[in-house]
Amino acid sequence: MFKGFNLQYPEYEVVTPHTHKSFTVRSLSVSEEEKLKGSLMTPSKITEHLNKCLFNSMVKKPEDVNDYSSFLKLTTIKDRDAILYGLYHINMKK
Repeated sequence: MFKGFNLQYPEYEVVTPHTHKSFTVRSLSVSEEEKLKGSLMTPSKITEHLNKCLFNSMVKKPEDVNDYSSFLKLTTIKDRDAILYGLYHINMKK
């Protein structure tokens, strides 16, 4: 009996430059990419949308980062830039 597909997304580990925390991100699905590219938002909402996309793409994260608000509190902008670069890198390999 068919029980569905078991999808394995490529993963990429990023060690952040300021806090030296290790995050593993997975590549985005097609629907996540379309949502990210096709969203019409005000400039104030773009940052929030991008941060949520980063958080949702994380497969492994440090123990002290257990929800979205702790992610924002415990990472710097440069850390999030590094995670974004990791996400970009893994999606270019698809």
